[in-house]
Amino acid sequence: MIQNIEPHVYRNEYVPEPPKEDSVILYYEGRKILVKIEDQEISFLTFKEAAVYNPDVYEEYTYLFSIDGQGYYLAEGIDPENFPGFELKDNQYFREARPKYRQFAAVTGWQLYRWYQSRKFCGHCGQPMVHDDKERMMRCGLRYDGIPEDMSGGDHSCHTWG
Repeated sequence: MIQNIEPHVYRNEYVPEPPKEDSVILYYEGRKILVKIEDQEISFLTFKEAAVYNPDVYEEYTYLFSIDGQGYYLAEGIDPENFPGFELKDNQYFREARPKYRQFAAVTGWQLYRWYQSRKFCGHCGQPMVHDDKERMMRCGLRYDGIPEDMSGGDHSCHTWG
């Protein structure tokens, strides 16, 4: 099974800490992910590598999970053309990718990427959603910014839906 990555340890607790230089970036474009393939093994871009062409990468990211204590993050604004040796591969490739723990990271990251992509706007009022700072959840930006419910158009109980 894909989730059997022993001896590696996967932690899915939401710990929105800033990335380190060796933290991993999972960059997706639709069904494709940016990877490097060497000796039939995949690896991912790190923040240190990405910062060469995109110094703001340390400002715009989303924490996903960790494997063996190394953080994995979503990042946007990456231009794959800037990274020789990296390529965008369709997610179907990851059925056979190695090592297995990185295969698991790619697939799990893609599921979270899709989850975040489908929660960009509030289903109640249409306002942009924002990341919660305590748990893996999206909130309506209207409520998050502190506007009282009675001024924002009524009951916004949907704003805490994840």
